[in-house]
Amino acid sequence: MRICVDYALIGTNLDLERNICISIENNRISQITGYTSTSPDIYIPSSIAIPITANCHAHCLDAALPSIGEDLELELVVSPRRGIKYAEISRCSIDKLTECAKLYLAHAFRQGVIVVASYAELESLGVEVLARASSSIPVIVVPFPQPCPSDISSVEKYLAILKTMRRLGMNTLLDLEFEDLKELAKAAQHLSAHIHVHVSETERLYRAKDFERALELKPRAAIHCTYLGKEEALELSRVGIWIVPCPRSNTFLVGRVMDPNVFVEVFLETKRIALGTDNAAWFTPSVLREIEHYYMVSRVIARDRMLFVKALLYAATIGCFRCLGIEYRGIYENENAAMLIVQVPELRYSYSPLHTLVERLSSSRVIAVFGENIVPLETVSMHTPIKGVEKIRRSFEQSLQ
Repeated sequence: MRICVDYALIGTNLDLERNICISIENNRISQITGYTSTSPDIYIPSSIAIPITANCHAHCLDAALPSIGEDLELELVVSPRRGIKYAEISRCSIDKLTECAKLYLAHAFRQGVIVVASYAELESLGVEVLARASSSIPVIVVPFPQPCPSDISSVEKYLAILKTMRRLGMNTLLDLEFEDLKELAKAAQHLSAHIHVHVSETERLYRAKDFERALELKPRAAIHCTYLGKEEALELSRVGIWIVPCPRSNTFLVGRVMDPNVFVEVFLETKRIALGTDNAAWFTPSVLREIEHYYMVSRVIARDRMLFVKALLYAATIGCFRCLGIEYRGIYENENAAMLIVQVPELRYSYSPLHTLVERLSSSRVIAVFGENIVPLETVSMHTPIKGVEKIRRSFEQSLQ
């Protein structure tokens, strides 16, 4: 099968190429060429092909608690010690949690997301819910178990989760003593385990210098990083920590986003950047909307807007996969044929195609390609079998670290 598009982002560097034909055989990209005299099997007008997206941070179980605590301060909603969230999740039946998480994951797939990294609140309960919810949805869920509120300061519990699951979701770096963090870091290194933790999401955490503790723990990912400056973010990134803002959540819950110029600096030096959507109680699982929102609210202060756009597109695609340890080279010869084709009518007249793309992502038609199958995502429902996606999913799962 040969698909022709007006533009495509090629390889891990997302090089923008024009008038591209992508040949697919046996679920893999066999050849990428310019237009030829041979008619393609499919031509999609006013289109740009981009790698498929992944979501590096979500709280899927919170889909059962839409708009909870709207009049409360953030800590009184989500803090394991003081917040109402955990008590409310505990009151929900496992069937309700599963159904809500399933709806959330189905929505993620319709938004072009194939992998979701989600905290699994209440430890084994959360892991079970995510396993049930994803069993009939063509989305890979990577669970990061979080201890129950009663164990939030127990390093023994954190170590037990790491040993069992090889992954751990931490609320903050202030929940453990400094010596406990050292012990946890040693265990994670020994087990080659991944730890994700919220870092400097709020001014309180930043003033407590939680980012300095991150240098001791060396988690796989520092989530939010809303208040970090250039040197602080780069220092984390240089020791192997991925920086994962959640732009809509950060705007909504704390009234700011990570400085786009800091985000770009990390991209230029280490490329350890990814994106998440955060709390399902408030935010749809669309990474494409995260790209658009981050650009819109930060455009005025971004010193190099083209670099910012490229960093955003990288973070939502190649960056997310690499943060989660999944081998994926995007639109590349001999790679899995898994991509999104975004139709933007204005592309044909655009002075800057990438800017036109990110400024219109939430209103554009998105078509997914899985192997030799083309899926208009607006037609997908939870009960629609998706041809080709299972082979792509299994390939990604096999490379998952």
